[in-house]
Amino acid sequence: TEASVKQDTWIARQPVIKQGASGIDVRTLQNVLKSAVEYGIGNYGITSVDGIFGANTQAAVIKFQKANNLTADGIVGAATWRAVSQLMA
Repeated sequence: TEASVKQDTWIARQPVIKQGASGIDVRTLQNVLKSAVEYGIGNYGITSVDGIFGANTQAAVIKFQKANNLTADGIVGAATWRAVSQLMA
């Protein structure tokens, strides 16, 4: 479907991010993980959105990865972005 093509395109454009990264992609990730609490679909421990992938964001990513049966390495690659995109749908 057109929606899945758009989702696949979005995922393909996301960079691999990990601790030490910063910027809009980190901010997007933090916003989505933080909003999961508001929608009652998970609490990953994001308390602030600052665009810096520090220890708190890494811990949240690992918690998210475990909850989604992904490799829990704290690195946000294509598989993690795909799962994150499901929260955005």
